Amino acid sequence: MKIKINTLMIPDILAYLALTIYLSISLLSTTFLIRFVPSVLFMSYIYITILLLMTRELIVARYKRRDVIILLVTIVVYVLAVLSTQFNSSFSVGILVIYFLRNFPFDKAAKISLVISVIVLFLTVAAAKFGFILNYSEYSALRVRHYLGFRYSLFGSTVVANIISIYIFLRNGKLSIVEFLLCFGLNFWIYSETQSRLIFGSTVILLIVTWIYNYLNGRNEIKPVLLRPFQYTYLILFGLSYQLATTYSGTDFEKYLNDISGGRIYLANRSLQLFGVGLTGEPIQEWNGNGLDVSGNRNVSTYLYVDNLYLHLLQRHGLLLFGIFLFLVTRVLRSLYKRKEYFLFILVVVIGFKGIIDDLAINLYYNIFWMLFGLALNKDYKIRSND
Repeated sequence: MKIKINTLMIPDILAYLALTIYLSISLLSTTFLIRFVPSVLFMSYIYITILLLMTRELIVARYKRRDVIILLVTIVVYVLAVLSTQFNSSFSVGILVIYFLRNFPFDKAAKISLVISVIVLFLTVAAAKFGFILNYSEYSALRVRHYLGFRYSLFGSTVVANIISIYIFLRNGKLSIVEFLLCFGLNFWIYSETQSRLIFGSTVILLIVTWIYNYLNGRNEIKPVLLRPFQYTYLILFGLSYQLATTYSGTDFEKYLNDISGGRIYLANRSLQLFGVGLTGEPIQEWNGNGLDVSGNRNVSTYLYVDNLYLHLLQRHGLLLFGIFLFLVTRVLRSLYKRKEYFLFILVVVIGFKGIIDDLAINLYYNIFWMLFGLALNKDYKIRSND
């Protein structure tokens, strides 16, 4: 029996393989399951991902002058990322993944991310609950946080937030009551285990916004003109974040806002005072979070970390890369608005607001919606396969 492979399917197969490998190992590296991954695979998965993507590029790419310019800009952005991380870090390679898959439909990437995130979450939590891997617990006077096999309590809740966001997108916001309850139940369960209050709250807001959109859309009462100012959400939220952090002086109102944000404003202020902002980024070794190393040991250094997506990008990766990020994400929102992709537009806006209290969304394996940068890189970018 002869097995025939349609040559038109090869680019898709390569994209599926590359995304599956990249997202799977990147997510597993945030869990204690990573010790079960063969060291050879862990050390080489980045190179395998890039090789698959470059092979696909050779098959599908047709370069014009605009494409050459975009390639050069991507190389510059990648180099800027390498200066502040490593050439094979998940963050820097994520930039290459976005570029190489600029002609791969977003819904396909979202489905891959959804499946992988669900599998990794299930395997990690199950392994932790049954004692195969460490289920670290953090005790304080106010709460008990279970890490559920992840190396930090926020990692699992961020995976759940990504799962819910992707599912809502794939359903285009049209969730039944049962689906709403299931999404809320999953969100509440991860909150009860990890006590990740801000991520829980932001996901509840997303569900409420989805319900409102669904209700108004059903009555044909969506007013696109009201969404137009939100094209500049990321610019405004960066300005707000920077202003709050740089002018923080400990007034009663500022302390109140700082308490609500879990101390993030004070820590951002402290970090900006100590390390400032450079044109290009660099690793900030003095940043210390509460996460565990791969052996389960906790960092005992004084806690200092910037949990704000905007300020994290600005300080860690530099003004140049951050400026390009703001330009591209604004282009993405404008493109979504012009295409009348109003619900997806709202999803990306909500992610922007969530970024005020969450830097983990920087990573592609926690937030597949960065694949939408393809809208700024490819004028023919497909959001859905059937477009």
